[in-house]
Amino acid sequence: MRTLPTLDARVFADSSTSREDEVTDFTALGEAVAAHLEAHGACWIAHWPPPAMVARLREDLERLQTDAALGEAAVGRLGTHLRRSDVRGDRTCWLDDPRCGTVAADYLSALTRIRAAIDRRLFLGLVEFEAHYAAYPSGTGYARHRDRFRDSDARVVSWVSYLNAEWAAADGGALRLYLPNGDNSSGDSSSGDSSSGNVSSSGISSRDGSNHDGSNDDAVETIELAPIGGSMCFLSELEHEVLVAHRERYSIAGWMRRRTRDAF
Repeated sequence: MRTLPTLDARVFADSSTSREDEVTDFTALGEAVAAHLEAHGACWIAHWPPPAMVARLREDLERLQTDAALGEAAVGRLGTHLRRSDVRGDRTCWLDDPRCGTVAADYLSALTRIRAAIDRRLFLGLVEFEAHYAAYPSGTGYARHRDRFRDSDARVVSWVSYLNAEWAAADGGALRLYLPNGDNSSGDSSSGDSSSGNVSSSGISSRDGSNHDGSNDDAVETIELAPIGGSMCFLSELEHEVLVAHRERYSIAGWMRRRTRDAF
């Protein structure tokens, strides 16, 4: 049964500090992420961001929400930038927006070091990244898609961090990944085994190759990741979707970018 490679971020904590859940060696963590991206196309990280940062990020997002700073998300870009509530239902705010709190800058600083380590290992030419808060109201999701625009190859590596407190399987909102059959993701999950169709303690479940519309697709197998606060997922160019959430769902979505070779 397929499982997603999992890293426990606490392994990369500085043993000299009393804050056991605080990751300090982002270079080592980034190198480990890069190895899993190279081998499997995706990687799940447990216990990062640490609890204190997750709480601060969630509070920042909720403040922005109260201040009406979140905008309705759209699909496409430039002349094809459209609001499609039938495709995606989240509301967003970019983390470099001056209305965001200082915790957003702290989070991006950590991702800068992770990005540098990934690029050093994989030679992807990553030069920048972009990220935004995302709030999905109950009853919304994001249809199956890839993160790369049709007319741009700038986005290379995607990630999502989850900020939800006490998320249960019944709350829905899982991230569903579509992995090509034949990938060797045999799983070295540090959080235990997962059962087919059921979310394990790691928040990962494995299913067969059925599409989101119920049709069979022998070319892919799906893995579902529960949006548990204090976890994150890195992925390359895999198709994915956000299943409908049954309570408000908070996250940060981001993309590591190389210099664009857009068609003119």
